[in-house]
Amino acid sequence: SSDPRSGGIPPGHPVLHSFVGVPFFKQGHQVMGLVGVANKTTTTTTTIQHHYTQADVDLLQPFCSTCGSILQSYREIKRNSDLIGSLEQNVQERTDSLRAANQEL
Repeated sequence: SSDPRSGGIPPGHPVLHSFVGVPFFKQGHQVMGLVGVANKTTTTTTTIQHHYTQADVDLLQPFCSTCGSILQSYREIKRNSDLIGSLEQNVQERTDSLRAANQEL
């Protein structure tokens, strides 16, 4: 690819005759990821074609929407878990401090 962000194709990877990438988003339309499919083959009586259509992209949209929802939910659960851990640590530190102050009385 001529895109400077491209990492290329790893050694031993099958040849890509065709590729389509369909992004998935979180609320606010921020891209969260990409579903990619490759090497579609359509055979007619006289030719073999390797191309994707809007119908293929439309077929992937529900899957991409689900991927976005799952990833967003995972990130929110992780964030909540981290916050709970931080709060528990703060409570423990405060409890220890109060216990020490109470013993001094």
